Amino acid sequence: MRRSWKVLLVVTAALALTALVISAASAISRTNTKTLNMRLSVNFLTTESAELNPKGAPGDELVIYANLKGDQAAGRLGQVCTVLQAEDPPSFENSQFQCLETGELADGQLTGQALTPVDKEAASESSFAITGGTGRYREARGFGTHADNGATLTLHVEYPAG
Repeated sequence: MRRSWKVLLVVTAALALTALVISAASAISRTNTKTLNMRLSVNFLTTESAELNPKGAPGDELVIYANLKGDQAAGRLGQVCTVLQAEDPPSFENSQFQCLETGELADGQLTGQALTPVDKEAASESSFAITGGTGRYREARGFGTHADNGATLTLHVEYPAG
């Protein structure tokens, strides 16, 4: 009977040590991040719609390409938004889109995605999730907002330091 208590004690100690190591590693990974807050102006170069179905029907796409400019950064933005729901008459103001976007900055790329609000007039900003990145922004997470009819892009990004 004593031997089973020793085995139980060793197993319990090993599990506690494992939990401690995982907790410490998680805390280190959270504290070993950088945060980037950036406000950029968006200069639209291309805004085209691809009507794959009857005008404004689900599946149609809106393709956007723009230059980004800020105090300390410049880059490009590519975005494709797919129509999910459109009212009659269809327009950007009364349609809902699923949007995927990639922003390219000097040190890497950031990816994002969003489900846009149906009523654009009620929403002064549209937010999106930052879902990843490349280069300096690998494993990035955070959020962004498009404001002023898309002319301003604000980013809050956390990414691994190093």
